Amino acid sequence: MRTRLPFAALLIALLAPHAWGYGVTHNAGLRAVEKTGPAELTLTFGPALRPQSVDPKRAWFFQVASETDKDFNLGVNAAAAEVVKKEPDGAYPDGYAGPRFEKYTLKVTLPADKPLKDGRRYWLRVNSSGIAAFNRRAKYVLEPGKVPAEDLAPRYGIRETYALSTKALHLVTGAGLDTAKLADSSHVKVTSADDPDYKDGVSPARISRRSNLDFYIPDGWPWRFHQRHELFLLFEKPFKNGKTYRIDLNAKPGAPLTCGTSAAELKFDDREALNLALKVNQYGWRPDAPRKYAYLGMWMGELNAYDFAAEAAAFEVRDAKTHEVVLKGAPALRRKATYKLEGGQLTPDPKQTPGPETVYKQDLSYEDAYELDLSELNKEGAYYVALPGMGRSFEFRIGSNVYLDAFKVAMNGIYHQRSGIDLKAPWTGHYQPAGHRNHTEYSTQRHKEFADAKFATDGKKHDLWGGHHDAGDWDPRSHLDIAQHLFLLYELNPDAFADGQLNIPENANGLPDVLDEGHWALDLWTRLQDEDGGVHHGIEATADPKEGDTPATDTLREFAYAKDSTASYYFAAVAAHASLLWRKNGKAGQADAFLERALKAWDWGQAHPEQDKNYQIRERNQLVFAAAVLLRATGEARFDEAFRKSCIFAENPKAPPLEYQKWDHLHGGFQYLLAEKGDASLKDTIRESFEGLCRYWIGAAETTTYRYLRSPFAPNSWGTGGLPTHSLFPALARHATKDEKLKASITEWLTYTNDFTLGCHPMNLTFTVGLGQRYVHHAFSHLQCNSPAGLVAGLQSEGPSRGLPAGPIQSKSMADWPAMSLYPLGPWPELYRFSEQASPGMAEGVVLNQGLTAFAYGLFLAPAKK
Repeated sequence: MRTRLPFAALLIALLAPHAWGYGVTHNAGLRAVEKTGPAELTLTFGPALRPQSVDPKRAWFFQVASETDKDFNLGVNAAAAEVVKKEPDGAYPDGYAGPRFEKYTLKVTLPADKPLKDGRRYWLRVNSSGIAAFNRRAKYVLEPGKVPAEDLAPRYGIRETYALSTKALHLVTGAGLDTAKLADSSHVKVTSADDPDYKDGVSPARISRRSNLDFYIPDGWPWRFHQRHELFLLFEKPFKNGKTYRIDLNAKPGAPLTCGTSAAELKFDDREALNLALKVNQYGWRPDAPRKYAYLGMWMGELNAYDFAAEAAAFEVRDAKTHEVVLKGAPALRRKATYKLEGGQLTPDPKQTPGPETVYKQDLSYEDAYELDLSELNKEGAYYVALPGMGRSFEFRIGSNVYLDAFKVAMNGIYHQRSGIDLKAPWTGHYQPAGHRNHTEYSTQRHKEFADAKFATDGKKHDLWGGHHDAGDWDPRSHLDIAQHLFLLYELNPDAFADGQLNIPENANGLPDVLDEGHWALDLWTRLQDEDGGVHHGIEATADPKEGDTPATDTLREFAYAKDSTASYYFAAVAAHASLLWRKNGKAGQADAFLERALKAWDWGQAHPEQDKNYQIRERNQLVFAAAVLLRATGEARFDEAFRKSCIFAENPKAPPLEYQKWDHLHGGFQYLLAEKGDASLKDTIRESFEGLCRYWIGAAETTTYRYLRSPFAPNSWGTGGLPTHSLFPALARHATKDEKLKASITEWLTYTNDFTLGCHPMNLTFTVGLGQRYVHHAFSHLQCNSPAGLVAGLQSEGPSRGLPAGPIQSKSMADWPAMSLYPLGPWPELYRFSEQASPGMAEGVVLNQGLTAFAYGLFLAPAKK
């Protein structure tokens, strides 16, 4: 008998080991909620509040919810709200001239007929970013006098302290830094009781700063911002290994550099002191990984790349428990920085001196980057990399199943995107009632971004539930690609997946859980299929969700698009693939049902060919896909004929499997290769097409300093610069090719890409909550805003994004706003250009990319215990 993992244990298992954060060590938003009467609450907010928006007309901004009180399951809006107190947030030392902050006490009153009941658990959520633009995570309502479990310190001063080299320290501070004083380094002193060179205090020879967004205050347009700062303190006298140093930012009498925490200690011990210039895969490597690389590099902002040449002569890999040295080596310079950012401009001029990376001729990090070859490390165990006398990396493992936890975290994020189901114990510690039930109208409108009420048909509400929310805003947009990609993952690595592997409601039904999660996406589309076989092209609401709504209380009208051949073929392909996989797992009855639906959808598509030229490319793509999978599932010649008639490979044997906005026959071509029947010569053509495009991708990837594989022309945006969103095609090419050398090369580059997304990245950061040891904590998601139970492992930020040069902007587009808060001014290196909650393109994860992340890690799972 299987025992389910309780949600509390799951949360601890996923998040507890991760001791280092990014941006979580402060709270400028909602800090505490105290019950001061049966229908009265007292709220404490940090400076991210917009106090002028707190008034009775906007009391709905505050809502109380409960899982244990049915009257509050869907949330109860406050009846009244007011600011009752404003005071300085923390103490300010004499002479301080930097930013000042305020905190607020609010009184919130519930409707008189909705009092809080004894013995029930409640929480408060904030329904608008227009009233609080940072950390709107819900908070439990506490009894009077009870101290919140969470550390509520604002952390305006020093937050984190790291080693950088024998002569450099790296500090992270909050928004309380007086940046105008940084030019005078005498404000800072480093002292030591056990290093005579620092006994009397030494000021840095130079200080470099790099700053990005810490939090917004929504009191104008664009919103006002405060910065998070990284300081690099450079000294002439070396630090000594094993000695302890005290850094004081307020050492100059009467002229403090910061409010908040102004001093911190760092034991400069290369067994303990983390160095963020050392980047490793924070999970580790399989013993059989073709190559294993860590990296060394740091872009300091004002002073550009740190020069490690004189100090980083050697590295050591040590056992994480005993500190025994198991491998030695020398860092090898991989690439010198092409550019320096000075006075808002790059030198040399990129127009005259293009960079070496990618087809766009970029320099993605502006670092002097070194590689540390760990390839000889094959013995299973836990390790870290140390630069003797300069600090250490995060811990990592060598093991056959190092990706298992990463895969589970990614799948946990997908589960929390489910629509149409209660999120609750024992599957999660978070609570959200089922949404989008009995809510969908049929429409005659063709598929586009938003459905429109004027195209409604019967005016009735239909129960078209299932699927996954599109992104952090729980839009009901229908993602059949989650099923498509998870089914593919299972087919590529079937031994890795088992029933009971994930903490989901279906984990004891005799099917591998990865198929169950994919089925949740497919199941919605079975409801979108009419009796005649035609399939409606997904579901959409009339706009982005309204503030104050939840999935269960959505006030927008929601529509199923009209049936079309594109959707019918797409459904036919995925349903037919499901029939193959369910049959393989002994579920013949369900497999037959899937295949029957697929055939009906195909026949409907054949009877209703697309007439609009604007849709015919997409129709052809999905027809090719469906024909190939149905050929596999039935062996019928008609599907072989349909595939050969429509596929690009028969039309142009030299064509790649996909060409932007022209054709995408990648999935159809791959499925045709798997078919027992079919034209052998055409299969050779398809295989050569896959191989040619993959070699081109690898050739472009070889120009990157931090190795990662992507479509050569994909910009670093919406996941490309921090998530493994482009691993699917090379994974298919690896499976398709008979060229063992190419297969090995693809394996190598898929591994590099996983390394990149799990910490081998310029920012030494992962962009999925709970992945690794230093990860984002403020991935934008309404679920996170509506749940008081802590972080939701597996939610994502999209990561670095190219954009406007750093500096003042006048724009109404939030996508442009990150540029305002970046310092130094000018064009930043793309792989450092990230701020938590800065804009949707950086902060709002999309479920498509969550699925691709799970796919990338699942490819390398070891066989599961059945």
